Amino acid sequence: MEVAISKDYQSCRKNNRISEIIMSNSLASKKEFGDYQTPLDLSIEVCEKIKELGFNPKTIIEPTCGTGNFIKAAKMAFKDNASITGIEINNNYLNIAKSHFDKLNSKKLSLLNDN
Repeated sequence: MEVAISKDYQSCRKNNRISEIIMSNSLASKKEFGDYQTPLDLSIEVCEKIKELGFNPKTIIEPTCGTGNFIKAAKMAFKDNASITGIEINNNYLNIAKSHFDKLNSKKLSLLNDN
């Protein structure tokens, strides 16, 4: 699965500046959604760190998946090794998340609207 990654991500990753990623994205996310959506750059960094530490999960549950950034990052980091379930109570966010994965038809990915 190919996911576009911002140019800032590569420079932040080289310098391992996770806090810079958070700060540069948090204001834009709050303005756009009215709450905090974890930036894709940070989601990728977290999943890569988990992998670097030797974890290779068979099951991933994202209880507040929002627009799906952690799910995208997990799909990239763990490929089809993990079964991923995303849960979101906001239907608008869930529809955005689903739109990222429509073409995948993956049996190991499910997105649910629930609280």
